Amino acid sequence: MKTSVIVETLQRNAKARILLASQTHIAIDNALERLSEHGADIPIVRIAREQSSAVSESSMPFLLNHQMWVWRKEVIERSTAGLEKWASKQGLDSKDIRIGTLIRQLLAVRERIERSRKRTEEEDGRRKELNKQKTNMPNQQFDIEYESVSKELQELRDQLDSDKKQLNSLKDQIKTVRPDAAELLDLSVSELGEWAGVLLGEKQHVERLLRLQSEWVDRFGVVRDFVRPLIERSAVVAATCVGLATIGEAKDVEYDLCIIDEASKATAMESCVPMARAKRWILVGDSRQLPPFQEEVLSRQDLREQYDLQAADAGQSMFERFRRLLPDSNRVMLTMQYRMVEPIGRLISDCFYDGRYERKRRLASILLTPKIDQIFCPAGPIR
Repeated sequence: MKTSVIVETLQRNAKARILLASQTHIAIDNALERLSEHGADIPIVRIAREQSSAVSESSMPFLLNHQMWVWRKEVIERSTAGLEKWASKQGLDSKDIRIGTLIRQLLAVRERIERSRKRTEEEDGRRKELNKQKTNMPNQQFDIEYESVSKELQELRDQLDSDKKQLNSLKDQIKTVRPDAAELLDLSVSELGEWAGVLLGEKQHVERLLRLQSEWVDRFGVVRDFVRPLIERSAVVAATCVGLATIGEAKDVEYDLCIIDEASKATAMESCVPMARAKRWILVGDSRQLPPFQEEVLSRQDLREQYDLQAADAGQSMFERFRRLLPDSNRVMLTMQYRMVEPIGRLISDCFYDGRYERKRRLASILLTPKIDQIFCPAGPIR
């Protein structure tokens, strides 16, 4: 269902931007897997930590850092091809221009790796110092500072991993263009710069052009300023409800449609994070499944009194609230289930869903979680 809605929305409006959210990683990954199997060439970005064990292998190619690397590679290739075409018109050797361009990029990456390593050592030192001072600091202050340093360290390590991949890629490209260059790749930064100058000879205007290009390439897709453009050019952005809030650079990006899968499991506040970014919403869930867990609000009467909340309202998901308040025109009941064999499906259908169940096909696997969901479109029909 979600795959069909996404594909049809994009077919109607190729420029539409869709936000796919859920309270759990597995629901996001399952939806993306079905979307990729659909065969549609849809630009997708998955927001999650690169090393997160909660993200499935099938979603790894969609992760933000990987998609940034793919975009950067495409742009660099087009830029290099344009430079070589210009050099050919000037009567210059395109091979020399190519190798000079690669060397300049190699130098920029090596310098950035050294800067990142130095900053990583500094941040690691800060975190160790914080641990030593923990007993002398208020818990809240320690938590804030420790989280800030840890986040910075993680971003630096992600950047280092990305730069190392790029460095190896550049080395392979240089060896392809100049097989005899392998022994020169481990030279110092200054020596590599001199080698690039020798290749270009007296062509100072070309040297300046290459330097400008290398400086631009060094920034493109590397600094955080490019996160928002990458998200804006993606047709589908997928994230957990809370995980979406971790990308500060994209907090003002607006979406045409937000789909929240398994919305009955998300708290009202979790649901509000993605819903606040979109013009229209579709909430998919099942009110018969376990509700969200909100221990703090339910157990603290003073908190409920402060915000004038009843216990029943505080423990209610946004999905359940919409289920009660929205008119029938904004609801759709899905009665086709795909997961269960006939006896189990019929039992669950009769016990929990008044027999409103149809079986489309028999699957080998048996899952006890019913797949009879309700869809709510609070903003009205999708046009």
